Amino acid sequence: MSLTESVLSLLLRALPIKHGRHRLLDKIRNQPWPQATQLVRMNYRGHDLNMLSDDLVGWHFLILKNFDPEVAEVLCAAAVGTANCVFWDIGANKGACSYAIASTLPHCRVVLVEPQTSLTDLLKHNMALLAPDRHEVYTVGLGTEPGEFKLAIPESNKGGASLVFDPRHSKLPTVNVRVETAQKVAESSQFGWPTLIKMDVEGFEPIVFQSLKPALEARTCEAIIFENHASQTEAFAKIKGLVEPHGYRMFAITKTVFSTRLVPCESLVKSATDYACLRDDIVGRAGLCELIRR
Repeated sequence: MSLTESVLSLLLRALPIKHGRHRLLDKIRNQPWPQATQLVRMNYRGHDLNMLSDDLVGWHFLILKNFDPEVAEVLCAAAVGTANCVFWDIGANKGACSYAIASTLPHCRVVLVEPQTSLTDLLKHNMALLAPDRHEVYTVGLGTEPGEFKLAIPESNKGGASLVFDPRHSKLPTVNVRVETAQKVAESSQFGWPTLIKMDVEGFEPIVFQSLKPALEARTCEAIIFENHASQTEAFAKIKGLVEPHGYRMFAITKTVFSTRLVPCESLVKSATDYACLRDDIVGRAGLCELIRR
């Protein structure tokens, strides 16, 4: 990291607030300074990771050492008191959530699922440092049928890459990616089905939830965090219909400057973009109770 980047990072992370640093960074500098290379070495919890700082997620992670920190916070709270857990990061992108989980839960096995081949080496390098012998990387997307799909990738935010056909994406660069079923990945993995899931697949969430149906029916998954924007009411209803028959409760993840909260919900909640499906028997765990009570 350059001296300027290091100073900016220290100043923002020193602010006595829980949330809001990412919005401040966008106002101060919403894109990286030009560099000879966009691959930057950075210190993360005592490890020298590599980070591609060429888009929104990479730039924010480089400066703030996290991205969507409340998602990792809820997942870690769900794992309180469990001896073993398996985390699937579906739509891992540059791995921000996986790095947080691997560092915070030292016994958790981590599976990163990311179809963009351009990110595979980065993910493998960093996870080899953070979670040697307890991680896997699958360069695939998840769906209900195996095959090949076109992935539209915004250059300014690779985290916004989507398998969903949208006329607005017609001018975006596309790549062909491999899609496998969740059943296939679970059978291939030495860790099996997940107990914790983060899902960020830009509108493809209902399809991925359908692919995860065997794990939902068996109640293997304890907590699933997914992204759902205000315009995606139909997607939310489909997901709710898939999980509730198997004993899962829906919560909106809301945040203030100083706290993260879980709010029980039956429909979309204004200002929330992330939601949690929690298996009914874990809602009373100490870490989750604290977030629900706040």
